[in-house]
Amino acid sequence: MKPTSTPTTLPSTTLPSTTLPSTTLPSTTLTPTTLTPTNLLDLLSTLSQDDKDKLGLILNPPTSKPKGTSINDTYGDLLPSTPTTPLTPRILRGKSAITGAPTNENLPPIKPKSTDKTGDIFDKFIFDLITSGYTEEARTIGTLYDRLVHTNFISIPQNPLIRP
Repeated sequence: MKPTSTPTTLPSTTLPSTTLPSTTLPSTTLTPTTLTPTNLLDLLSTLSQDDKDKLGLILNPPTSKPKGTSINDTYGDLLPSTPTTPLTPRILRGKSAITGAPTNENLPPIKPKSTDKTGDIFDKFIFDLITSGYTEEARTIGTLYDRLVHTNFISIPQNPLIRP
């Protein structure tokens, strides 16, 4: 006779819940430390060589740039010479401001109203140039006006004097 096997069921077991003990870290307060040569050497000894190299560049920046990194190396004599003295703060608005742009005092004056926007001023000035016979100058200013309108820096006035 063949032995028969009967399935056995194991009793369910529940694991007891465990709670981890809470740990409290000791409070640390930072106190200001006087930097001494010894402290500095200790601090530097913990830095990697890469960090030391970076620190060396900060403390001792190179005095000359590698060839080819300056705009003058690329364009040479095409650029005006740069001033050797540092620029002082300058006036950026109003009658005392100096733009450095070439000017022509023979052109008609610009007569903006206090309510005019930049597009109004360009439109009126170009119109004045055309009516005064300065067509080449009007074409030059018109090119600037056209490009500023196309790049959304200026908008065309509601009632322009210049019509396409």
